[in-house]
Amino acid sequence: MESLSFYPFVIGLTFFVPLDLSLSCWFFHLFAKAEQILASVLGIRALPAIPYINEQAAGAWLCLGIIAFWPARRHVIQVLRKAFSSNYELDDSDEPMRYRTAILGILIGVTFLVFFCGR
Repeated sequence: MESLSFYPFVIGLTFFVPLDLSLSCWFFHLFAKAEQILASVLGIRALPAIPYINEQAAGAWLCLGIIAFWPARRHVIQVLRKAFSSNYELDDSDEPMRYRTAILGILIGVTFLVFFCGR
């Protein structure tokens, strides 16, 4: 049995949430609860992690990342070519940072995070 909690700051912050985002949050919260109820009714609640809510959330984040990356794929390929090739003709002089420096910073940062989180 879950308890009902009251947090005034959450009520205040949700005032600033756009209506379509609020609807999505409510819908998917209720949908997840319906999945849990259906799993219990069907008797498959004994299996671990049924109905795999966390795995569904990870898949949703992966899809959002792919959707965000897909329109920029050609530009990202050009940036990578410019970063790893000295004679590629993409102009980065008006950018705040050279593409090679940005890619190097990303690689160093990701490497640090992998080693830091892997300990």
